[in-house]
Amino acid sequence: MSSGIKLHIRLVVVSTKSVFPEKMIPSIGNIADVDAVNHIIDVDSALYIMDRGYGHKTKKGGWMEQNIDFLVRVRHDFKTETLRAYTPDLPNVVKDELESLPRERKNSTRF
Repeated sequence: MSSGIKLHIRLVVVSTKSVFPEKMIPSIGNIADVDAVNHIIDVDSALYIMDRGYGHKTKKGGWMEQNIDFLVRVRHDFKTETLRAYTPDLPNVVKDELESLPRERKNSTRF
């Protein structure tokens, strides 16, 4: 049994100087991030930015079907199809591509 806790937070960025938490979901340490993400994401016009623990492939496919915009850091072995490559504008950006999940070729998202 895990004694740790996690706090999953949805932040709203109003401007470069104004950020506030909009929703918080507590969980115990042994609950996977991917299980908490459905309680944080709503069908709205927001762009959801999250770490790879929240972005299971089936979740991403569902978000794409619901037209939810998201940006997820993926593992190096995550399989996608590159539709278009862009030149990164920022020095810390390694790759900027429009990609599609292999099972959802009709939909695409930019990672």
